[in-house]
Amino acid sequence: MSQIGMGSKGARTTVERSARPRIRVIVADPHPVYRQGLAEAIARRSDLELVAVAADADGAATEAARLSPEVAVIELQLTEDTPNPIERIAGEGSATRVLLLCGSDDGEAIYRAIEAGAAGCLFKEQDAEEISEAIAVVGGGEAAFAPRAAELIARQIRLRGHRDEAELSGRERQILKLTAEGLSSEQVSEELALSQSTVKNHLSHIYAKLGVTTAAAAVSAAMRLDLLRSPQAVRR
Repeated sequence: MSQIGMGSKGARTTVERSARPRIRVIVADPHPVYRQGLAEAIARRSDLELVAVAADADGAATEAARLSPEVAVIELQLTEDTPNPIERIAGEGSATRVLLLCGSDDGEAIYRAIEAGAAGCLFKEQDAEEISEAIAVVGGGEAAFAPRAAELIARQIRLRGHRDEAELSGRERQILKLTAEGLSSEQVSEELALSQSTVKNHLSHIYAKLGVTTAAAAVSAAMRLDLLRSPQAVRR
């Protein structure tokens, strides 16, 4: 499969699938139609068995504790609490491995989820057959990452290994610090006597440097990298 990195073993044959115990799976996603599509794809494979569905990662954690499936497929919810349910599902001693489904290119959140124990990451636009194959790969003890996810993770590793690459200018730190305090881009522009377009351009540069796509993720990344060192305020 060209869209998923699966190690050296490649795709399983029908004979290999039938010779192995079925991999029990939990699927957690807030969208019923999407969950149903995955359920149907899983049902088409003789090596997979859907044992529970949930609306979110917390629900998946509860079901994983109850059923101990081999794989939990969960939508990555891009919040500060993202690792918590993953740690609950795939923590030390757990038999359950986590496959993430992402709807955003937020490298910071994906990296944190992998740190928390996720074993693979695909994107929600990939077709159900690709995802079901990745479930089998993860359930077999391997990792499964879409190329785009691998690139985002690699960027986060580089940022952490070479912090200067992500160094923010004084103005960028001012803008991000005010954003962290809860100000909108309009309020930041008023506070610093800048045009809104200038503030938005600075935010775009900040996102690119930190490998994120949202203000919340940028603030989180900057705090983790210690980039919000009190800049000299330039206020009216």
